[in-house]
Amino acid sequence: MRRASVIRTVNRSGMQREVLVAILVLGATDFTFAMLTNSLARLVPLNVKQFVNTSERIWTYKTTNRGFVRCEVVELERIYELSIVFKRSLYISGRRQDVRLRGVFDKLHKRRMTIMERGDVVRYDLRVRNSSVHTRPCKSCRNYYYNVIKYEPSYKIYSPGCQRALKQGK
Repeated sequence: MRRASVIRTVNRSGMQREVLVAILVLGATDFTFAMLTNSLARLVPLNVKQFVNTSERIWTYKTTNRGFVRCEVVELERIYELSIVFKRSLYISGRRQDVRLRGVFDKLHKRRMTIMERGDVVRYDLRVRNSSVHTRPCKSCRNYYYNVIKYEPSYKIYSPGCQRALKQGK
């Protein structure tokens, strides 16, 4: 079974504004989205916590991030009832960076997770587990991603060379 998720990240001040707006509109806005496909390639709602709760590396396949990012992967460090701590490794402008980040799960909406980062970054990622990265994400996952990002530009940042560039545990 192939799994992919689309994750939107916001900075701390952006999240606070959106949380307030979400409360005012009774939670009608999703912060994040996640889907998986079953063997019949139908979209099935996914609990994002289940997707990220793995010892497998999770690669960013495509992103709306306009930075000069190449090869980005996350590795689980700790998972709690309402949050996750993970390490993000990436190449940006030709230099490797390793960053520890925290994500917060939404108790009511299992498809939501907000990731805390610095800066005014709002981005959408199409992510895949390491076991599925050898082929491009399934069509239904790609379609879902493009439906979420609408006309926003998207960049493929994963290539097979990323496995060597960002070796596990380094």
